[in-house]
Amino acid sequence: MPDTALAVQEEAIQKRETFGELVRKMEFLFEVSETSEDEAEKRYALQELDALLLTDMPRKVDGICWFLGHCEMEARYAEQVIERLEAAMERHKNRQQRVRDYCRQAMQTAGLRRIQGTWQALALRAGSKSVEVVNETELPGEYWKQNPAPPPYPDKLRIRKAIEGGEAVPGAELRTGPETLTVK
Repeated sequence: MPDTALAVQEEAIQKRETFGELVRKMEFLFEVSETSEDEAEKRYALQELDALLLTDMPRKVDGICWFLGHCEMEARYAEQVIERLEAAMERHKNRQQRVRDYCRQAMQTAGLRRIQGTWQALALRAGSKSVEVVNETELPGEYWKQNPAPPPYPDKLRIRKAIEGGEAVPGAELRTGPETLTVK
């Protein structure tokens, strides 16, 4: 019989067995060493098992552990990048809102509805109307929507049409939001 450790190592290098294949091979060799009636076969299985446990399995485990650590490090790095990007996104949104608010206030103070630039314009647009339910308990039943899964909720479109048509709807009123600045 050839040097079993060298044979197992050469086979592993040539084939590059997966962790699962190595475990199945270990189980097979262990089973042969426990159940075989042939002493030479038992010895050979134990030698192969020793070689597997001393060479291929530690190398495979080291590789798996390195890979798991690498994945963990990459995931932490990705989380940090996401946090930085989310913070940057929030800063940009806040800057944009501050400039919009400033321009809107300045235009309202000056009484200007539109300022034309070379390529684009700033314009004030009237706030849109939306229904605000101020007291759900006063809201009549006909102004509620009923869906099978979630609980009923106010039918704001129907309420808006009723109020705009001159009908009083207890528990709801029509409000006009603030003017918004548009870039055209």
